Amino acid sequence: RWRIRSLHDRWEDWTPDELESFLGHVLLDRLLVSPPTNADSWGDTRILVLENMFTPRYIRDSVSDMLAHRFRCKWRMVTLGAPLSLYAIGQPTALVVDMGHSSSRVVPVFACMPVMEAAVESASYGKARSRPTDEHSHSGDEILELVVSAMVEAVTKCPIDVRRPVASKVYFVGGRSGCVSLEADILEAFALLVSDKLPNFSSESITVFDTDPSMDPTDLIWIGASIYGGMPVSHPAMHKSTADDSMGVRVTDWLNTFQ
Repeated sequence: RWRIRSLHDRWEDWTPDELESFLGHVLLDRLLVSPPTNADSWGDTRILVLENMFTPRYIRDSVSDMLAHRFRCKWRMVTLGAPLSLYAIGQPTALVVDMGHSSSRVVPVFACMPVMEAAVESASYGKARSRPTDEHSHSGDEILELVVSAMVEAVTKCPIDVRRPVASKVYFVGGRSGCVSLEADILEAFALLVSDKLPNFSSESITVFDTDPSMDPTDLIWIGASIYGGMPVSHPAMHKSTADDSMGVRVTDWLNTFQ
């Protein structure tokens, strides 16, 4: 069994059969991919699985193994979701703030390369479960504090010459983003705290990337990943199975995804 964190910070035990059933539901029922009937049934169909960088490696490997051997998918990749969201706006550098249901993940991206050692996941939102609509609500205050703390920590962990370019470009994604008043308060508090590391830095120094209002913030990562997934395969990150693959196949590290 695998320990997998689900919504509300609950941990669930999944068996290989349950994981196979879940992947089958996603691929066959939701994405409407034709069921594989032979080794070449999916041809060059590419499967791109997104994750945050705090997912345990054994889960990543298990998903890749199952796609290769139980679903016979020749082209597959498991990679970071947040940096790929920048493909939706065509920007190479930004502080990507993924405001999820129970926590936020902050990933600095510089020149199309995620700064791995600087990525931060905030503490759980605790009781702040409903989406905030009032910037003065308790939920909004709690989320603001946790998100700002994670953003400041992520910038501080960046190399010195990368901090200012990253901090000055912010991109909010995820289901809890999109609340204009909350984001404005987050940016103001962030600029105040990070100015200790970056002289003459203020909220006016920050460019916030906007997207088409018709796009749901929850979908921004998927939209960027769809753009990336549709590009020509010119690097080794998209792994192609061969007849000699064993169940021990491993996923290419994230770094190759962004080169």
